[in-house]
Amino acid sequence: MAEPIPDFPGDPSAALIKLIQGPALRTTSWTEDIKTEVTYFEGLPVTGDHVVQAGVTFQLTEGEEKRMTPAIDAPDGWSVSHRFEEFRLRPESPTSFPLILTPPSTAQLSDSQATLRIGRGRPKISLPAAQLWYRSGPFDNTEGKGFNYTYPAERSQKLDDVFNGRSGLAEQWEPLVTNGRTFDLEQFCNGAPGTMLIWAGLVLPEGRLKIMAASSMGAVVFINGERLLSYHHDHQVWPDFKEPYVGEFESKGMTTVLIKVLRGKNPL
Repeated sequence: MAEPIPDFPGDPSAALIKLIQGPALRTTSWTEDIKTEVTYFEGLPVTGDHVVQAGVTFQLTEGEEKRMTPAIDAPDGWSVSHRFEEFRLRPESPTSFPLILTPPSTAQLSDSQATLRIGRGRPKISLPAAQLWYRSGPFDNTEGKGFNYTYPAERSQKLDDVFNGRSGLAEQWEPLVTNGRTFDLEQFCNGAPGTMLIWAGLVLPEGRLKIMAASSMGAVVFINGERLLSYHHDHQVWPDFKEPYVGEFESKGMTTVLIKVLRGKNPL
């Protein structure tokens, strides 16, 4: 179902180009002489109540001007709002449109794709699902003790277990729906040093895989209960697939990932 967007401010192209210049996530594809760029203004993960706000920019990379009318095919149950209309696609002159995709209320944590139709091209709009993780803490991290200390929650991922957290407060494993790439754990630390634990059971491709865990104070990563990588020093984090952030392991499919994240005097 396609519906117009009645309240998009100003000229769509001008507004979108301004947004696209900001810190948004972008994907790019080429079909013959047309470049299609999709900008996700609020990130990628989708859940039953998450609306995907995006901008679609078309650009002719070579050749003469064309008249185009883009369209979109959404996954079953999704609704789409857009301002696609016939336009002139000119070389080196991008044209942008706003796009909103709303998942059905019964959407599960599973990946989806929407398909754009522009000329003979069929570029895809990825709608990867959010991941269900669990978090517990904060636990004590006085003078960095959390790096080597083994908390009971590290040994037990039973959701009904209760643990002794920082300042003697009771902690349990709580659900944490995330994109699986960035974890906002500072909100649980209440502005003080602490140790946060997160874990998930993931179905991964079989074979040799790498995992990256970047945190400004330090982190410890366990794969199926085995310590894979660890580091502990206060620094300006720069995520990259290099030491000390990356570890390599053999995946056999179902994998338990547990990550210990340390928070010192400075925020995560």
